[in-house]
Amino acid sequence: TNEMRRSRMTSSITPTPFEMEDTSETNNPLLLDNGNSPNDETDPSAPDLLGERVIAAIHKTPLSNDPDRRVYVIRPAKLALELNIAIDDASAELCGLLAAVGGGENGASFTFESTSSDNHKQGMTMVFTFPQNFERMAI
Repeated sequence: TNEMRRSRMTSSITPTPFEMEDTSETNNPLLLDNGNSPNDETDPSAPDLLGERVIAAIHKTPLSNDPDRRVYVIRPAKLALELNIAIDDASAELCGLLAAVGGGENGASFTFESTSSDNHKQGMTMVFTFPQNFERMAI
């Protein structure tokens, strides 16, 4: 009986042929193609296509109406919708860009803003501002 019990236990953890399939990026048809080659993550010379798309999306946003400081204003939800990415990913991208640009009087910044609608509870969202020359400042 111990031998039977042991064989049942080991057979239940033996991978099935499906589990043993090669699921690498190049052979898995279920993975989405984001336009990057499989080696982009390891190739330091590969362009940061998402970063370029983030910058382009920010340039598409209207400048603030403040005559003293005309800046780009963008929320993570807007960026997420524009780039078809998760809001958390959009927030992370904007935070990374903010860190690269730097803060200060003429730098990038963010604030929290209350949100509410008829169908949803009140919450908070981040609102990022980037100066018009944010690309040059990020270098």
